[in-house]
Amino acid sequence: MNSRLTTGCVLALLLALLLGGCASGKLSYSNGVEAMRDRNYDLAVAQLTKAQKAEPSNSEFRARLAAARSLAAWEHLEKGRLLRTEKKYIEATGELQLAV
Repeated sequence: MNSRLTTGCVLALLLALLLGGCASGKLSYSNGVEAMRDRNYDLAVAQLTKAQKAEPSNSEFRARLAAARSLAAWEHLEKGRLLRTEKKYIEATGELQLAV
């Protein structure tokens, strides 16, 4: 009887951890999608990375993260180019490094 109770407790704990990870992943995903709508691509990448780590097999999370990374890179590239034309070379270098 005691081993059944222990097994039941362990299974309940594992289920709670699994569901907690899913909930965390979905919340991070929602936050990432909202950040993308707001064109805050760096925040979107951070949130979607959390979501993807919580649910590594979720292909939707992976695809959205790839899109956010691409948009963030493009934004940094454009900022870097603009700063370069303004002869702000140090700032331009920083933005262009973020784009890579």
